[in-house]
Amino acid sequence: MNCANHPDRERSAFCQNCGKPVCSECVRNVANSIYCEPCLTARVGATAPPPVYSYTSASGYPPVAPPVAAGEPSPGLAALLGVSPTKGAGVLPRAEVPETYGKESGYDLSRVAYYQAFGYWKLACILQGVFARSIAGASGGDTSSVDSFPQHVALLAQTASDLLERSPQ
Repeated sequence: MNCANHPDRERSAFCQNCGKPVCSECVRNVANSIYCEPCLTARVGATAPPPVYSYTSASGYPPVAPPVAAGEPSPGLAALLGVSPTKGAGVLPRAEVPETYGKESGYDLSRVAYYQAFGYWKLACILQGVFARSIAGASGGDTSSVDSFPQHVALLAQTASDLLERSPQ
């Protein structure tokens, strides 16, 4: 997705007010918030209203958020997080990171799924221990904050198992 104002430039952020993609030249960063020029102008009291997207949904009404192509970041999430650090210059796409790291470091990453699964299993064990201590009274009697822990423990353990089943042995 490219900048709404400069179609030849890659977007670097989304306006936190309207969701419009903007390049580094169009970004207006004010108090840790990202705006496009029209939204910033409207926010500081001038009369220029924020831009309105010209597309509509199948129902004829404007969609709640701009459409997002598969694999693209969500403007709503970008508005929540601000500029995505993983979209900056020099940051590898997620799929290329393990291969590049292995090549550059010389480490054998053929068993990385095992270590990922081990990490999920350790988290499941820690969470189970916190739950057991809470039920035993370590939480002062209020167990409402840990009621969902058994489901999370099961999910973490299942994720570990799934990783091991999919990984080459």
